Amino acid sequence: MIGTQITREVLRHPLRSRAPLQGQNKQILVLDFDGVICDSHEECMLVVWLGAQGHPVEAFKRRAVSQLPASFVERFEQMRPYARHLGHFLVPMLVDLPPIASQEAFDVVYASLDSERRETFQRQVQVYRQQVREQRTRTWSRLHRFYQGIIPWLRRRQEVPWIVTARDQSSVLALLASHEVYLPQNRVYGEQPSKLEALIAIANAEQVRPEDVIFVDDHPVHVQAALEAGFRAYFATWGYGRMPPEMMGAAPLPRIQLPELLAGRFPNPQNRSTRP
Repeated sequence: MIGTQITREVLRHPLRSRAPLQGQNKQILVLDFDGVICDSHEECMLVVWLGAQGHPVEAFKRRAVSQLPASFVERFEQMRPYARHLGHFLVPMLVDLPPIASQEAFDVVYASLDSERRETFQRQVQVYRQQVREQRTRTWSRLHRFYQGIIPWLRRRQEVPWIVTARDQSSVLALLASHEVYLPQNRVYGEQPSKLEALIAIANAEQVRPEDVIFVDDHPVHVQAALEAGFRAYFATWGYGRMPPEMMGAAPLPRIQLPELLAGRFPNPQNRSTRP
C-alpha cells in the first residue's frame, strides 16, 4: 500500500537529505494519528475484544463498549500508553498479569509471548477492523473522536501535513474523508510500529535536513528516537502517552500543547517559537 512500505534504498542512505536544496528554507510537519489527531480509545477497545474472540461484525455496536468486562477495560486503559502498534493490545487480553508500570516491563511481557500467537492476534484484529469499517461504517466512524479544533485546522492548512501512524492507512484516510479532509495516499505512512524509517523517507522525499522536519507524537519512545536521529520532535501532552520517570530528568523531552500545535508554535530549546 502506498505510504506503508519503506524502500531499501532509503534505509541504505538514511541521511541523503542532509544537504538541502540551495535557497531552501522550509519546514515539514509530520503528525501521529491516534493520540495526536484522533482519539480512538473506544473503537480500539471494541475491535480488540470482539475481533480477538471471533465475534460477528453485528456485535460491533456503540452500546457494546459499556458491556465490555470491567477487568479488560481496566487492563486496557492501564496498558494503552505502552502500546505502539495493534499487536501490542494482545497484552491487555491476558489475565492474571502483575501490574505493569513501565515501558520496559510491558515490552518484556509482549516479547515473552509466542510469535505465532502474536501474529495470529494481530491478523484477526486487523481483519475485524476492516470488516466493521466496511460493514458498520457509521458506528465505526462515530467511535472516533477528533481532538477539538483539529479538523478545521487541517481544512484550512495550505501545506498538507504528513501522517505517520501504527494505524492502517486506509482507516486514516477514511476517517479524515468522513470529515471532509482529503489527503493524498502518499502523505500517510500506515502500519509503522517504528516511526523513524518513515521520517527518514519523508525528509528524503522533501529534500530537507532532519532538523527541518517537525514530528509530533504521543509516545515518548518515538519522540526520543526521532530526537536522537536529528529530527525536531515533540511529545503531545493531550494524547494517550505517559512520560516515564526516566525521561523526566535533566533533559526532558520537548512537549507541545494542543493549542500550540493549532497556532503553529513549536518552541525550540531556546524557548523561541517557529511556524512551519
